[in-house]
Amino acid sequence: MALRGPLPTDEAEEDGGEAFFAEVNITPLTDVILVLLIIFMVSSSAMVDAAREGQLEVDLPTAGAAVTSTPIPEALVVSILKDGRVAVAGEVTADDQLLDTLKVRIEKNPKLALVIDADGDLAHRKVVHVIDVARQAGFTDVGIGVMPGSQP
Repeated sequence: MALRGPLPTDEAEEDGGEAFFAEVNITPLTDVILVLLIIFMVSSSAMVDAAREGQLEVDLPTAGAAVTSTPIPEALVVSILKDGRVAVAGEVTADDQLLDTLKVRIEKNPKLALVIDADGDLAHRKVVHVIDVARQAGFTDVGIGVMPGSQP
C-alpha cells in the first residue's frame, strides 16, 4: 500500500486540512501469478506430451549393439513398470483389458508397430506375456526398447 502526499480537494480546502489518497499496488502480485501460470503451463504440457508418447518412468535395460534412433512415427508404446503394471500409450491398463485395448488400436491402424518398454528389473515372464497378448491382438511388428550402452 502506498500513501501519496497530500492532494488538495474541495473538502480538504474547506476544513483547512489535507486529504491522503491510499492506493494498493498489485503489480508484484500480478508478476507472481503470471510466473506461476507460466510454470504450470510448461510443466503440464511436458507431462501431457510424455504421457502421449508413453514415456513413463521405466528403467530400460542397456544393450551394447543398440542404435540411437528417433522413435518410429507409427508405433504404439506399451510400458511395463517395475511393479508389473502395464501402460498403453501412457495410460495404465488392467491385464484383463490389455487384449481388447490392443485390438482396438490395431484395427484403427493395421500397419501400427508396437514397442515394449519394460523395466530392466522386471521378470521375463511379464514381458513374454505382453508380447503374446500383442501377437493375439494382431501385431506383427513388435520391438523391445533398450538404452544404448554397455551392459553392467
